[in-house]
Amino acid sequence: MKIMNRLRSFFQTSLKKKPKSTPKTPPTTTNALSDFTKSDKDLIGPIDKLSNLRQYKFYVPNNETRVEYDYRMLRQYVSEFNNTYWTQQNLKFIEARKNFIEMHRRTNSSNYATNGSEPSTSEINKFYKDFLNANYQNHYDYNREWLKLNFKLLVPALKVELYRFWKRTFTKSQQK
Repeated sequence: MKIMNRLRSFFQTSLKKKPKSTPKTPPTTTNALSDFTKSDKDLIGPIDKLSNLRQYKFYVPNNETRVEYDYRMLRQYVSEFNNTYWTQQNLKFIEARKNFIEMHRRTNSSNYATNGSEPSTSEINKFYKDFLNANYQNHYDYNREWLKLNFKLLVPALKVELYRFWKRTFTKSQQK
């Protein structure tokens, strides 16, 4: 019982806190899901060109309760956090790769045989390894925060499911 009370108080206090920083709006293209407003389910759209993630449009029921609203807002925040991180990370990677290729071409332009050629597979592998090593802490911090946010989704999801179960059960028993 003590463990359950501690878990309950932990999740209640952690859900009351606002995230440390709200993610900046990623420079994405127009949302392809904006046309589908009459759906009664969450919609999953095409892959975003910058983040390489699928975009979501979360369903908003007409009679949405506060518990459902809080859960939906937290899900949207997690989705935006994820999309923002991968957009920034992919832009950083594209820029670093472009710089690497340009540098490779400049250093090898004096050699007639490799003039204007692309880097070899081993050189690209070394670039990938160096890029990942340079961004290790950034990836680690992202994974840690993403995991925390996903665990914070568990309690609101459970509350919503219990509410919906109660609502279905209660309305069925009243109709009989």
